[in-house]
Amino acid sequence: MDTRSDLERQISRVRRRLFLQTFANFLLRCLAGSLVAVAIWFVVQPLVLADASSWRWPVAGGLVACGIISALVLSRWQAP
Repeated sequence: MDTRSDLERQISRVRRRLFLQTFANFLLRCLAGSLVAVAIWFVVQPLVLADASSWRWPVAGGLVACGIISALVLSRWQAP
């Protein structure tokens, strides 16, 4: 049986919901920023690396992954 009181279970639910809401908000913002960075990379990449088209998608994936990780870190930092 669960030894926690009803109040503790409710507080746990509220914390989980607030974390998920904060994560969703930061995820949208960070993904939007990372997609802008990917678009800039696609424009700048032929100018910077003239003969290295194999770097196009790994860098784009890395930028999106950085956006997701930063959203997770920011939401963990801001959540109650």
